[in-house]
Amino acid sequence: MTIDERPLGMQINVLAHLFRSAVEEEVRQSGISFSYFQIIRFLKMKEKQNITQSDICDFLHFKPSSISVTLQNMENDGLLIRTKSEEDSRKTFVRLSEKGLEMDKKIRLHYRTIEEYMRNHLSGEELESLRTNLHTLITALEERGANNG
Repeated sequence: MTIDERPLGMQINVLAHLFRSAVEEEVRQSGISFSYFQIIRFLKMKEKQNITQSDICDFLHFKPSSISVTLQNMENDGLLIRTKSEEDSRKTFVRLSEKGLEMDKKIRLHYRTIEEYMRNHLSGEELESLRTNLHTLITALEERGANNG
């Protein structure tokens, strides 16, 4: 095996793309659309917060028109609940229903399957080194963003 000589950013981008594709395929095989997957994971991650349709669009980079249809379908499928804000009737909050929370558990199993597949290609020492290096790079870019913002 030869070392990939592409720029580091490109290698990270390729890894992210391959990981996403693998998770997408794993999830699709169980009959879950990838947009449902992304929305369910986001809502679970932010379950203690009041999340709006706009928040979902901003975080996932979805178009407002497509997210509206997707959320309506998810609500019809019983995966989420939308409620009007008591303070601002123009705002509608989105959260997972019990069925949505159950779907999240299934989704996380698919996600872990791909992660486990990747981890199995690294020794314990390599994995720890990767985690340390990723943490360092993420922190550096977060600090850069904070300093340039």
